[in-house]
Amino acid sequence: MLESFAQRNRPVLFVDETEFSDPEHLVTTDQFEAGRLATTHLLAQGRRAVLALSFTPGSYRGFELRLDGYRRAHAEAGVPVEERRIQQAWMSCPEHVLDLLRSLQGEGVACDGFFGLADVVALWGMEALQRLNRRVPEDVPVIGIDGLSLGEWSRPQLTSIAQPTQEIGRRAFERVLTWLQTGRDAGGTERLAPALRRRASS
Repeated sequence: MLESFAQRNRPVLFVDETEFSDPEHLVTTDQFEAGRLATTHLLAQGRRAVLALSFTPGSYRGFELRLDGYRRAHAEAGVPVEERRIQQAWMSCPEHVLDLLRSLQGEGVACDGFFGLADVVALWGMEALQRLNRRVPEDVPVIGIDGLSLGEWSRPQLTSIAQPTQEIGRRAFERVLTWLQTGRDAGGTERLAPALRRRASS
């Protein structure tokens, strides 16, 4: 649909970092920085066994950038990355995350911090940890990325790295409007800074 739209010389500006987005016409969150901020937040609390959990591999380009930020935060803190702590949820439910945590526990892989690469994943993790009688945040602090309002309704409320969605929308609208008026986009990728929204889960 987008291809046929573009072929008619209509402006197409992307507002998310996917494998199909055009880097010449993109306004998005700095996904790398979001991953770095989330991980740094947990490492700053003395956590040294931070589990990172995303959706299935290849499902979203943003997850790859968030994981790059996870790795950078470890490097900045001088903490080695244990590859077994980077996991993907193949099924969208807390039960699958529970199975993952039990499997890692059985392999002797510690987890003293939980980073869900999306708020929904973080909420699955929080539910799974509580079923394992791990207290959040006392035993395992939890953080996600997105800043969704549903995080305010979890117990405890979810700490998250919020995406600047309103600013992305404003900037994208300005660029498209200019494109329509002048026939030319400013061009390039704009990555806007995310922000830590600290709540009770960490």
